[in-house]
Amino acid sequence: MTAAKVTLQQQAPSEKIINKQPANLAHEVIDDDGIVYKLRVPDPCDEFDLTAALGKDAGMNAALQARAMPLIWIESINGEPFTRPGSYNEIRAGLKRLGNNGMRAIMAAMQRYYDSINLGTEENVEQLKK
Repeated sequence: MTAAKVTLQQQAPSEKIINKQPANLAHEVIDDDGIVYKLRVPDPCDEFDLTAALGKDAGMNAALQARAMPLIWIESINGEPFTRPGSYNEIRAGLKRLGNNGMRAIMAAMQRYYDSINLGTEENVEQLKK
């Protein structure tokens, strides 16, 4: 009887981090009010359009951009397509529609997504030191 040959491939800690598949975005999140948001990762054009919609002065304000950013991650709300805002007033209306609970749910999903693709996290730095 011939023994099976098993080969284990060892990866350096840096290779493990580089080859790590990022966690997918939670495609649906439900806020505390039971509202279901279907999400997608925005592309650079979405971010560009958001900045333009904020307007000349507000578009240069990082805090306002950060508050409006969840709006470009939304694909639908409770199954109804969500139209990305094209003006400052539409951004305000979208934020009002989300409310605090919607903002928290979407921002938590965004944070989990960004954490999953961030190679500079403390955990990954510690792995590199090993």
